Amino acid sequence: SLTHGDMPAALSLCQHFSRLSDFPHALEVLLHHVLDDEVDNASKDSKTDDPSQKHSPLLPTVISFLQASLPATVYLDIVVQCTRKTELRSWRTLFTYLPPPKDLFEQALKLNSLKTAVGYLLVLQAFEDEDDDHDSPIEDYVVRLMYLASRKNDWELCAELARFLIALDGSGDMLQRAVTRAGLRDGSL
Repeated sequence: SLTHGDMPAALSLCQHFSRLSDFPHALEVLLHHVLDDEVDNASKDSKTDDPSQKHSPLLPTVISFLQASLPATVYLDIVVQCTRKTELRSWRTLFTYLPPPKDLFEQALKLNSLKTAVGYLLVLQAFEDEDDDHDSPIEDYVVRLMYLASRKNDWELCAELARFLIALDGSGDMLQRAVTRAGLRDGSL
């Protein structure tokens, strides 16, 4: 297993294999397995009061490793792909060791990684549903993404965002507002 002391060797190994096309997917699988183990261990730890029986979490070390060894765009994409393939309870465990989903969404936008930012919408929506005290509804995130996608003439992404809004609000009111707010009044969608 990976420890902080192993980090230099792991980073060196990572550089060696980074040119392989499926390397990011392999790291996503690594994160997924470690996250699953962490969720299982947390469940076991909650059933014992004996400190010697509690597990030392490996997940923060793996997250640090991924962040240190990958370009920011790839790292953000691996995290969001991992969340999309796990259950909500796993998301809570993962985000114990990560910045808030809103911050990762903003990072993806700054890096112009719009598809990755779209992936974070599901996480934002899930956490927004749990927290009634949110200051920026999901519609605001979608409007920003829709505007940026339209500027890049990425109508496929705009259509994906439109489907996302329809899933949230079958009446179409939210979609109509978002299209207007994003400046797409001409019906390009």
